[in-house]
Amino acid sequence: MCPVLYMLVYLSRCLLPKAVQSSKDDFTLNDCIWFVFSSLMKQGFSRTTSFNPVRMLMSAWWLTCMLLTAFYTANLTAFMTTVSHFMDHTVEQFLLSNKEWIFRKGTAFSDDLFKQGKTKDEKEFLLLRNSFANGIGKMIETEEEVVDLVRKGDCLLCIL
Repeated sequence: MCPVLYMLVYLSRCLLPKAVQSSKDDFTLNDCIWFVFSSLMKQGFSRTTSFNPVRMLMSAWWLTCMLLTAFYTANLTAFMTTVSHFMDHTVEQFLLSNKEWIFRKGTAFSDDLFKQGKTKDEKEFLLLRNSFANGIGKMIETEEEVVDLVRKGDCLLCIL
């Protein structure tokens, strides 16, 4: 967008007589770069021009940036809603499947799993502790063990 905007500014300067141009129409390449960047970040830009083709291109760029960010935000919200709905009851349903789960020794998860203090997810950790005690959960030390278990299909969930 920067080169296109600068070329349009340059052509407008060349085509219009000097008497029609004003001092605020001196848009440099640096100004074009800052305009494009500030539009993407939804910031204002203090410089403007009186050339109508350049103003039309700037308006189209602003609208494009607004649409892109709106679509991105909507898709991100929809994705996060789907993921959070999927993650709401995963631990209980996972443990009901009686599939083996593994985790790596020495990680923050393994430390929290065996910590006896109160945490915000105490219910889930208690379920996981009980399944580990029953032999459904397995603590591993190397990545090779993970690869072997996953290839065999014995493991459904890996927490590394």
